[in-house]
Amino acid sequence: RPGPLTAPSHNLPPDTQQRALAVLSADDLLDDDSSAELAEGPPLELDYERAPPRQRPVSEPSAPSTVYGEGQSGSAGSAGSEGGDGGAFTAAAEADDQQNVAQQKQRMKRIAQIASIKRYKMDRVLGRGGMATVYLATDTRTGRPCALKLMEPHLAEDEVFVERFKREIKASISLSHENIVGVFDFGEENGTYYMASEYEDAGTVAALLKTLDRPLPPALAVPIMMGFLDGLGAAHAQGFVHRDLKPANLMLTSGGVVKIGDFGIAKAQTDSTLTKTGALFGTPAYMSPEQATGQELDGRSDLFAAGIIFYELLAGYNPYAHENPSTTMFAIARGQARPIFDANPTVPGAAEKVVMRLLEKDKGKRYQTAAEARDDLMALGDLLQKQFPG
Repeated sequence: RPGPLTAPSHNLPPDTQQRALAVLSADDLLDDDSSAELAEGPPLELDYERAPPRQRPVSEPSAPSTVYGEGQSGSAGSAGSEGGDGGAFTAAAEADDQQNVAQQKQRMKRIAQIASIKRYKMDRVLGRGGMATVYLATDTRTGRPCALKLMEPHLAEDEVFVERFKREIKASISLSHENIVGVFDFGEENGTYYMASEYEDAGTVAALLKTLDRPLPPALAVPIMMGFLDGLGAAHAQGFVHRDLKPANLMLTSGGVVKIGDFGIAKAQTDSTLTKTGALFGTPAYMSPEQATGQELDGRSDLFAAGIIFYELLAGYNPYAHENPSTTMFAIARGQARPIFDANPTVPGAAEKVVMRLLEKDKGKRYQTAAEARDDLMALGDLLQKQFPG
């Protein structure tokens, strides 16, 4: 592990340096697995010409070096006779040194990045994905808390990733709806691209599921899904397909309102740019069958993801998730979800019927619009309200 954080070599005001160091140190930002977002995994991006190389987490052990037996011939045997394992240890030490240097450079970039955004005072890290880090920050002009997303420093020179970040901003500011996270500021300062959006202090649906560690009561899950589908319908009406819906991208307000966030890989249905044929975008465990097989997507793909989320709320687990992304996507494309009743006998048959229609492999048999699914949920919600008043 690298040593304590130190200030960068370039000139920054001392108070700015200390503030940036405090933000980074408090959350151990250098750990790739420090973010709650990575518990589900960052959005998968199988676009090998453009995707940045995946970094080995600091906590992951290195692959064991080959051990040669006595009397073996060849260069390894010769090295062993001259210096034992000295060559292997030297190589390992050099690799560690290179990794430490790279991590120090990354620290300095993050410190400079935080310092470059003058309007916002960053307090702590909220999450981290493949393209950006999100901080809880305070707008010094208004005093309001916000979620401040900063593009990863090493992506700022990549035109494709910059364009995707700009597209997220464009999608977010064009979608004004109670159930979509609102963006109120964006820009670029000293090479750092940022976006400021409303901060919801009740966390995400993913955090709620993790905290409860059990299925949600249908009387709670249905209202969450109704708000979710309202926001999704608004996005679809504006021509956007989200393509990365999952519990971690659903924010909750203290009043129980759900809001859709992270339109980073959302795509306008009329937009043919930034996507290659066969390129996969999204999180494997929440992809639709057509998304997992690299087909053209429309709003019905998002509805399949909504079905997985609804299933997870009611059953307490994702029916398709496996440790291996390829196995997960195969299960989505070919497998069938187990009946929810097996995991949660309290789920009404009408609720399970909505889930299974959302999870139809054939998108022609799926709900065709979010509003159609919401209408069925509204009738179910009225029934649940009578059964469980208050």
